[in-house]
Amino acid sequence: MQLIEPSLSDDGQNLILSAKDQEPLRLPVNADVAQPLVHTSIFGLDICGYECGKAAEAWLSKIFKYQGYKLLAHDDDLNGRKLADDPKWKSKSLYKDEALFTDLAQYLLISEASLDDLNTRLDKSVTMARFRPNIVVNRCSAFAEDTWSEIKIGSAHLYQTHLCGRCRMTLVDPETGVMAQNEPLKTLRKFRMVDSSHPDAKALGVAPVFGVNFNIVEVGNIKVGDIVYAIVE
Repeated sequence: MQLIEPSLSDDGQNLILSAKDQEPLRLPVNADVAQPLVHTSIFGLDICGYECGKAAEAWLSKIFKYQGYKLLAHDDDLNGRKLADDPKWKSKSLYKDEALFTDLAQYLLISEASLDDLNTRLDKSVTMARFRPNIVVNRCSAFAEDTWSEIKIGSAHLYQTHLCGRCRMTLVDPETGVMAQNEPLKTLRKFRMVDSSHPDAKALGVAPVFGVNFNIVEVGNIKVGDIVYAIVE
């Protein structure tokens, strides 16, 4: 999936999926409620979406070399996943907080300084794409974001849920789709494991932390170049 590049059409009405040696797939941004509704789950939390049609199935099957993959689109009339129902992280989210097809929070933030620090420790540097953040910030010290309990960006207000524990997906090179044997996880485990006294140590297990998860308090607009205001723990 790292090699699939999503984009929007110029008029914002279509999602375009592109991949090497494949014709782009164009789909309407809004779900087609006439399509079958599929019920599934992510991390044990129920979520549903409308199928995006046979053309999407065929396109994904060519990419993954297997049959049966379906692309789902959510609709505003459908419920999201209640993050406060997650058995591991439920204490970190408010009950109103919902997510759709993301992992365990609505947003992931990482600073450029944190990536720079990691790259000084690696034999071969990695890009920010390895870690897939929604929000990238600069002009702060490495790992300063760990201490931001709340942030304001543009007109949006967010609160920190927990540090992001990193899994084997970080081993995948986003340029080639090839999974490395151990980096950058091996290096992250040398200096980014939480202390055993940390309240999330048990939930994180052997996962090193890199980046911070946030949920929304007040919906707003953000743009490149906005100043980030933070409440520091």
